[in-house]
Amino acid sequence: MEEVSKKGAKEVALKILSSRWRSEKEIEKRLKDKGFEEGTIEETISWLKEFGYTDDEKFGHQWAKYRIENRSYGLIRISYELNEKGVDRQIITTIVDRLRDEFDERKIAMAAAEKKVKGMQKSQSALRKLYGYLMRKGFPPTIVIDVMEDIEWE
Repeated sequence: MEEVSKKGAKEVALKILSSRWRSEKEIEKRLKDKGFEEGTIEETISWLKEFGYTDDEKFGHQWAKYRIENRSYGLIRISYELNEKGVDRQIITTIVDRLRDEFDERKIAMAAAEKKVKGMQKSQSALRKLYGYLMRKGFPPTIVIDVMEDIEWE
């Protein structure tokens, strides 16, 4: 019976991974939700790692790169999201350090700000909205203030 459970867990795990890469913690949670036992889940995660179906560093880097390129998120938000997905803190630090070399966070923030202020008049209200928007996107206050000083208003 246990072999059937292990096989079933592997099949469920592969199905979970069929739509997109996921962190080990996400897979673990989904398997728990399906009612699999802790030992079976651990063996399944080990099996997935052994065959290269899961790798938190690859997952984290792909996730982060997508979020930066398609959502214009800053590294603070990326770190938070990866932490929420159960990626180890040390792996998150490695990913963020690598992303700092790959992307210019200020340029990303400026592009997001330019898109946000299109058609807006400069006012206290608009400045507050822009500040909140960029902070929620995950940019550090120093970059947010720098961008707000340099942005072209209509």
